[in-house]
Amino acid sequence: MDRFDLHTHTHFSDGKLSPTELVIKAKEIGLKGISITDHDSIEGYFEAEKAAEKNNLTLISGVEIQGMGTEILGYGFDPKDNYLEMFLEKQRIQRKKFIKKKIEGLLEYGIEIDYNEVLENSGKGQNPNSANIAQVMVEKRHVKSLDEAFSEYLREIRVRLETPPTRTKKVIQIIKDAQGIPVLPHPWYLKDFQKAEIESFILKLVSEGLLGIETNGYIPEDLIKYKNTVFMDKIKELTKKYELIETAGSDFHGDLVHENNVLGKYTVSKKTILQLSSKA
Repeated sequence: MDRFDLHTHTHFSDGKLSPTELVIKAKEIGLKGISITDHDSIEGYFEAEKAAEKNNLTLISGVEIQGMGTEILGYGFDPKDNYLEMFLEKQRIQRKKFIKKKIEGLLEYGIEIDYNEVLENSGKGQNPNSANIAQVMVEKRHVKSLDEAFSEYLREIRVRLETPPTRTKKVIQIIKDAQGIPVLPHPWYLKDFQKAEIESFILKLVSEGLLGIETNGYIPEDLIKYKNTVFMDKIKELTKKYELIETAGSDFHGDLVHENNVLGKYTVSKKTILQLSSKA
């Protein structure tokens, strides 16, 4: 069966591989195709496109955009859409401000991290994310693992910026205006209050134009209660109820980063790819 991993990252956000290296690795493990879903960036798409053509691998345009309350994945959009790229550039500027605030928040725990270390860790894209903070925390031995960095510190730090995050309605519309498909990623990462009212939350996103939900992927140990439980059963039930597309992906960042997010472990079949194409 043809397998497609729809959630991966490169060094243009918080992954460690170049787009070319990621394509080659995907081909080597027998994947039929991938989508590179870097955070607020599609800079790696065109390099990956050349590598995918050379390696006979299907490449689906992708991005993971930060919105108010949740991220939104976008698939199958026009990667040359000028408005989308301008919007993502503004998002990256906001992301850097957010990361600086997260680093400041660590001081309350007695943990001192230098922003330049995080920026250097973010690789070629210079597009830092919380995962880059976590990696520096591990390197400096403030924590033993990335999961510990998130569960004990980073998820606990609340950040407020002068400019609030972009509303999900706008994020979804921008993806659709670029002929893309908006999908809710990893619902197990939602806040507890969102999970408690999950149908209302999903219904709101559906009313804004959401077309899919990622229903299968790696769940960290501190969130394991949400795997194969009533919550995930409810997610799948709502996906069917509102006629949404079910997607899956590894959220791969690199073999030594989020080591449980193994490339190709969570995939979809050709049927899902056709469903995404039909919705575009």
